[in-house]
Amino acid sequence: MRGDVHVAVYDYEWGGKNTKICGVWFHTAFVDRPFLVFDKLSLDGAAKKKGLDPHFKLEIYLREAEGAEFDHSDADESLSESDDETTDEDEPR
Repeated sequence: MRGDVHVAVYDYEWGGKNTKICGVWFHTAFVDRPFLVFDKLSLDGAAKKKGLDPHFKLEIYLREAEGAEFDHSDADESLSESDDETTDEDEPR
């Protein structure tokens, strides 16, 4: 995985309806450790989900793929692009 990542958590029922519980987005260029922890309030949709434990959290453990080199240039490029994107509305009059 590289770039923007979306993780969705579902309640899967055999032969029944699969219900999305929550989700989260993150960008791999900003990951600086081998794990991510998102508490209930950080997860999209989890705070309003009835019956979900108040201490619910999502832990994601990552490892580098064999032969892959981690490169922060994606983050550097996206930051510099957003700095360069100015419109007439952004400039003082």
